[in-house]
Amino acid sequence: MPKAKTIAQFCLHRFLETHFDLEAVRITAADDGVILEDSAGGRALFQYQEGAVVMRVIRSPGGTPSGQSVSLSFAVSPDKTVRRGHLTLLQISELPDALFTHCMTHPIPTDEEVLRLAQAGRVSGMDYMSILLWYLAGNYTQHYLGLGGVDSEGYYIDLIFHHQTPRAEHIQFYLEDVPQF
Repeated sequence: MPKAKTIAQFCLHRFLETHFDLEAVRITAADDGVILEDSAGGRALFQYQEGAVVMRVIRSPGGTPSGQSVSLSFAVSPDKTVRRGHLTLLQISELPDALFTHCMTHPIPTDEEVLRLAQAGRVSGMDYMSILLWYLAGNYTQHYLGLGGVDSEGYYIDLIFHHQTPRAEHIQFYLEDVPQF
């Protein structure tokens, strides 16, 4: 992505840098924004308008944005770190609305952050959505996340780091509130 020349371009770049692995996508300039295309062929137009990032998934072969555009308000964070796990544009476009909004407004946590959240024993619905996005961002190949069951305490989730290896670590945590997808 070329160097930002305006505040809008800077804010758009910061948002994309936080939510996507920019080295793994092709970036093309577009009308007051950029088109991102990932290796799976997913394409989306991102624009910065009136203090919010607007994403439109491009589904048609001709390359015109279709479907509903989604405004994503966010604050530009001084933390310039880029998270390791990222979802593909296709994965993002197919998320349920609540999870999509969470994905676009919260960074995907690191392994250490997920471990810390799970070890607390009780996880809020918002934190669980972050853990779920972490899992979907490629961590399902090494780890396991699934509903363990329901007991008198409520819903509990099983998380196994390094699943099916000698160093597997099983953590069980309860949901304080169940997110509505």
